[in-house]
Amino acid sequence: MMFYFFLLASIWHGYSLPPFQNGISIPVFKKSSSTELNSHKNNQYSVEINIGSPVQTFSVLLDTAESWLWVVSDDCQNCQPISRSFSPSKSNTYTSTALSTIINVLNSTAGGTIGTDWVWIWESLDVEQFFVLINENFIDIETFFADGVLGLGFSQLSSGYSNFIETLKIKGAIDRAMFSLYLSSKGDDVEDAIHSNLILGGYDLEKYSWETQLTYLNVSNTSGYWEVPLTAVHLDAGLDIEAKSVTFDIGTSMILASFLDHSTIRDAFRFYPGCAEDADNYIYCDCPFQNFTKSYPDLTFFLGAAGIEFRVSPYHYFYWNETTELCLLLIGENTGENWVLGDVFLREYYSVWNMDDSTIGLARAKLDNVPKEKSSGEGMSLTSIIMIASGAAILGIIVAAVLYKVTKNQLRKKKMPLLSVSVHSSEVLHYNDQSSSNPSLVESVNEFSSDSILNEPLVEIKPDFIVVPANLSQYAKN
Repeated sequence: MMFYFFLLASIWHGYSLPPFQNGISIPVFKKSSSTELNSHKNNQYSVEINIGSPVQTFSVLLDTAESWLWVVSDDCQNCQPISRSFSPSKSNTYTSTALSTIINVLNSTAGGTIGTDWVWIWESLDVEQFFVLINENFIDIETFFADGVLGLGFSQLSSGYSNFIETLKIKGAIDRAMFSLYLSSKGDDVEDAIHSNLILGGYDLEKYSWETQLTYLNVSNTSGYWEVPLTAVHLDAGLDIEAKSVTFDIGTSMILASFLDHSTIRDAFRFYPGCAEDADNYIYCDCPFQNFTKSYPDLTFFLGAAGIEFRVSPYHYFYWNETTELCLLLIGENTGENWVLGDVFLREYYSVWNMDDSTIGLARAKLDNVPKEKSSGEGMSLTSIIMIASGAAILGIIVAAVLYKVTKNQLRKKKMPLLSVSVHSSEVLHYNDQSSSNPSLVESVNEFSSDSILNEPLVEIKPDFIVVPANLSQYAKN
């Protein structure tokens, strides 16, 4: 059932600090169908908004493939029950235009009426905004976990009516018609995670990215979507693809390939040992350990007229099931002719969406529990690794250690002992000589004191701990 949830959810269709004076940061909350699987926590992103006088509060999904703000009316006909609906009779400032429109909701449509009312998000952002009040046929939406949608696409998608971002700029609430998104890789319910975030009117590169500047792509927004040219797609080597463009969409959970290109992707993954395709064209791969990402290459997109390279790691394009030790490939099939880069891609990159300039800027995001690896394959300091793994509790235990890359074959030949350094507490450490299935607990690790260089390489990084060579055990107190 999890895989069908993903499919339905997917069809749902550089300087530090904000550079613009009126950039306002807003926390983004994720809704999920279940807290049982992490993937359920990483699909639909929403914010709280208020509409009307007196205010009525709603949770609305962010959708960059939609431009309307819409909620459901309390007198909606033939509509599925929803937690919160808007009552126009209870708002002193609501005005109906009596104009009707059709809204796409998941794999169905709903009818609504265009109206205006005061809309505010956070404390200082209140504007009179056109929005759609759904009043008929809001049905078959079991995977819809909100009260409505806040459209962040261009106004062509809303028949020329200004979207919420444009209205904020017109009214002077923000300086630029732009917004930025950080989507957490770890889950917003996880303590100490960097929470998903939306900034209206600016961005914060220092807080949400490893990089110091954005790479900008020009958007072909004649259709209203955040669409850019697609030059090539690589998986180890170049793939023979047919699509010529990609659409960025926070309202899509997965990456979606065009029909022909999806077949090419499936064919490519079937060549990897342990990967197979089921009757529904889903690709499953054998992932018997948590650092499975080393067994598969990055998926690389070459975007824009210049063909700029953007990589997506296996950590993001796979869903790993710890119980079955299987990975599900999170690349689905699009009904259209282009690719859709949804949350799987957007969790990899901090994104800045500029409606004024028709550009989207991308920079590597600060990823929770994912090591920041250099593209050249060279090593980096253990201090950096520890910081990336959110190991503030053990920061300073070991410094100035130079690490080198080791292949799996080398590890098989060299059964070196390992020392596991927990990122949760400096008191939880294990020594494993690989001859025993039960690692020995050691009390603590002293600060690095003698050797400035480790000759042994880093073995692996796991989401809950860092594994380093056992020669560090000379600094352990048993």
